Amino acid sequence: MFLKKFKFGNKYIGDNCNIFFIAEIGINHEGSFNNCVKLIDEAVKAGADAVKLQTIDPDENYLTNTSSYKIFKRSFFDKSKTIKLFRYAKSKKINFFTTIGDLKTLDWFSKLNPPGYKISSGLFTHFPLLHRIIKYNKPILLSTGLANEKEVEQVYGILKKNKAKKVAFLHCCSMYPSPEEMINLLTIKFYKEKYCIPIGYSDHSMDYMNILYAISAGACVIEKHFTLDKKKRNFDHHISCEPKELSQIIKKIRNLEIVLGEAKKIISLKEKSKRKLMRRFIVAERNLKPEKKLSINDLAFKRIKNSKFAIDAKFTNKVIGKKIKKNFIKDEILLKKHLK
Repeated sequence: MFLKKFKFGNKYIGDNCNIFFIAEIGINHEGSFNNCVKLIDEAVKAGADAVKLQTIDPDENYLTNTSSYKIFKRSFFDKSKTIKLFRYAKSKKINFFTTIGDLKTLDWFSKLNPPGYKISSGLFTHFPLLHRIIKYNKPILLSTGLANEKEVEQVYGILKKNKAKKVAFLHCCSMYPSPEEMINLLTIKFYKEKYCIPIGYSDHSMDYMNILYAISAGACVIEKHFTLDKKKRNFDHHISCEPKELSQIIKKIRNLEIVLGEAKKIISLKEKSKRKLMRRFIVAERNLKPEKKLSINDLAFKRIKNSKFAIDAKFTNKVIGKKIKKNFIKDEILLKKHLK
C-alpha cells in the first residue's frame, strides 16, 4: 500500500505538508568540486529542502562517440568526491541525493544511506534499475517526462507489485526549455485522481510562475535546475535559476502555501468578530400592530449597530407565521422576546 505522506530525510513529502523543494544541481557544477560546494551553500541559504546531483557514469550510460558521453565525462564525480559532497551537505542539514544511472553506481552510493533516490525521465523505463532501487526500501521520486500513459501505468504497477511504499511521480516536459504550450500542468490533476501517491513537478521552463501554477494544481514536490551563472553555455545552465532567483522562488512558494491554506472551510477569529457587523438582521419593513401574523412582506433585512439579541436573516423561516406582541415602527429591530 502506497503512503500518501512519507519522510524524505529530515522533511516530509505529501499533501498537507510543506512543499518539498529540490534544488537540482545536476551537472551544472561542470565537474568542479568547489562549484558544487558553493551551489550547496546557496541552496541552503535560499531555503531549499534538498539538493540533487546527477551521478551518471558515462562509461555505463553512453556510447563514447556521443555528446552526452563527453559532457558527463567532464562533469562526473567519482565515489570519493561524491562521498565528500554527501557529508558536506549533511553537515549543512540539507538532504542530499542524486539521479543514479546504473547498477554499479547505485550499489556504492546506497552505502551512504541517502534519504531517497531519483529516477529521471530518461531512466523511467530502465526496469532493472527500478527493481534494484525498490529493494533498498527508500523513497523514490520518478520524473514522467517522455513516458506515455501506458508506460506510467506500467511503472506504477511495478512499484505496487513490489510493495514500494514511498513513491512520488513528478510531472515534467522533457524539452529544454519547455514551451508553454507543452507544459500541460493539468497532468498533475490527472495523476492525483488516478494514482494514490504524492505528485510533484519538475520545471524546465523559463518562467518560474509555472512552478506556482503547478503547486496550485496540486504538486507537493518541486524540482528546479540551479546554477551559479545561467549565461554559461552547455550543460543545463540556460534553464536554471541563479541563487537570487532560487531564493525568490522559494519565498514565493512559502507565501503561496500561506495563501492556499488548508483544504477545508475555515473562519478566522477576526472574521468571526465581524460577522455581526456585516451580516443582515430582521427589522420591520413597515409599522406593525400587535397580534400581526408576520409574512415575508413585513420583514426587512439590514445591517444594524447593536445586533446582540437581533435575529439573523438565516432564521427568517422561524419568524414567518409568528405573531408579534407590540407595536413596531419601520426599521425597528425584531427580537425573540417580541414573538409569540
